[in-house]
Amino acid sequence: MVKTMTHGAGALEKLAAGADKLADTVKVTLGPKGRNVLIGREPSGCLITNDGAAIAEAVELPDPFENMGAQIIKQAAQKTKEGAGDGTTTTLVLAQCIVHESLRNIAAGANPIELRKGIQAAADLVTEEIKKAAVPMEDKAAMAQVAAAACQDPAAGSMIADAMEQIGEYGVITVSEGSKLETVLTVAQGMQFSRRLVTNSFLKEGETQIRLDHPLLLLTDYEISEIEELVPILEEVLNLEQPRPLLILAEKLQGEALDTLVLNRAKGILDVAAVMPPEYGEGRQETMEDIAVLTGGTVITKSSYKIEETTLDMLGSADSVTIDSQKTVIAGGGGSKEKIQFRINELRMRSEDTAYAFKKERYKERLARFVGGIALIDVGGTTEVEMKECKMRIDDAVNAAKAAAAEGMIPGGGTVLVKSIPKVKEFAETLEGDRRTGAYIVSRALEGPLRLIAENAGFHGTEVLAKVKTLPAAYGFDAGAGEYRNLMEAGIIDPAKVTVSALTCAVSAASTLLTTGASTHLFP
Repeated sequence: MVKTMTHGAGALEKLAAGADKLADTVKVTLGPKGRNVLIGREPSGCLITNDGAAIAEAVELPDPFENMGAQIIKQAAQKTKEGAGDGTTTTLVLAQCIVHESLRNIAAGANPIELRKGIQAAADLVTEEIKKAAVPMEDKAAMAQVAAAACQDPAAGSMIADAMEQIGEYGVITVSEGSKLETVLTVAQGMQFSRRLVTNSFLKEGETQIRLDHPLLLLTDYEISEIEELVPILEEVLNLEQPRPLLILAEKLQGEALDTLVLNRAKGILDVAAVMPPEYGEGRQETMEDIAVLTGGTVITKSSYKIEETTLDMLGSADSVTIDSQKTVIAGGGGSKEKIQFRINELRMRSEDTAYAFKKERYKERLARFVGGIALIDVGGTTEVEMKECKMRIDDAVNAAKAAAAEGMIPGGGTVLVKSIPKVKEFAETLEGDRRTGAYIVSRALEGPLRLIAENAGFHGTEVLAKVKTLPAAYGFDAGAGEYRNLMEAGIIDPAKVTVSALTCAVSAASTLLTTGASTHLFP
């Protein structure tokens, strides 16, 4: 094992160089006229996309110290994606701007720790300005505008707005690659819970999620390790005249049983997947019973049946089940409408009757799973590459619409960041020394997204910035049309949550880089 190290300015320069290479690769995609990036994927071909998260994920640099810098801001972009659903490219642009300005000042003798304090204080101020500028998303038209702006596709934006209107406050939208040329929306009753696959070995080459169409569901509190325990029910499923996929929710699935099921899916013998049941203890038991009601199945418990005694009529069913890295979504459960409505009424009554706040909240959570609809968007396309690229854009648009519904919307295109600059400069004058410098660094970084959007569209970034700074609050630059206008009226809208998250994560990543005094890497 060989260890190499860098110290001081050399360490910082290497980390910053790696961050630059990642940001430069991604930032060409920003704005309505941003370009795509081609990602090579051996042996499964390539992906053409303008999705910042996907591009960042694909970047690995040969120099280990530069790669560390790239990974730091990559993690910031991923955190933005996880928290707000979009805004990864904006995160990288802001982080790069902050790092560049800070390095120049550190080279002139500024203290990185004091710079960081000024940067953080200014970012907190901008966050408040963004929240003040946010307006509620009050109607379906605004929802469609937010979604369309995120994916650059008005038709997809309208479809997402339709979906959100139909599923209601507690609903779930799932986006999958379809099998048709056109993109199709279907809405069904269903349920979502935060559980992923027992093992990613169920995923085939190139898969990031599993979609089971018209599956059967085996629900049990057994810990299963021997395949013999499942053989009777597996044979029944395989002997069906019309083969159906199988989803297993078991207390634990391991050993020979798990290995055999993974092999069955890999060889195409049985389309099967397994997830852990949601929650723990009493909550798990209740949720399993809820899933049984929704799907028309029976929970095979240790106190009632042997797992080997499971028969087809004990299995639940659904129109589809989608499992990704964070959640499982059951759509179109095959349970009796009368039993489902009875459970809804029961949960509603219990939530109203209990005096305990925890139990009341618990009943409301379970109720929300029943009353929220499930919208399935099956993305169409003429080629697999086109379909994957379109799916990424629609995923971003769904997340943007949800974020805007949660925390409001603001004029898009980096406009609110630019309009916050005078406040930041005013605040900077109340600080001293390197903290003041840190605040001014933020004021310059806030120009980054709008400048880049303009330049990617073929305009002079400095001229666009100068003009936007003179315009009223809701007015900014429409890079798609090359005009200055009221962006809210034009439908050029960003979710406030996304912009706040992008700034917060960018500052966090930049601060980590700037305060690094040494780095080390172990070579095998």
